[in-house]
Amino acid sequence: MQPLCNHAGAMLTMIAETMMPEAYSRGGQVVGMSTLTGFLVAIFFKTLE
Repeated sequence: MQPLCNHAGAMLTMIAETMMPEAYSRGGQVVGMSTLTGFLVAIFFKTLE
């Protein structure tokens, strides 16, 4: 299951960098990682319900 999760995170980061070019050009690589972190936190809190 772990490799699948890694691929999903990489895919989400790539989509964020592609779909938000202005944010990526201003913020750099941190934009993709921030999006991924926010998504993972949201999933984590959803599992607590």
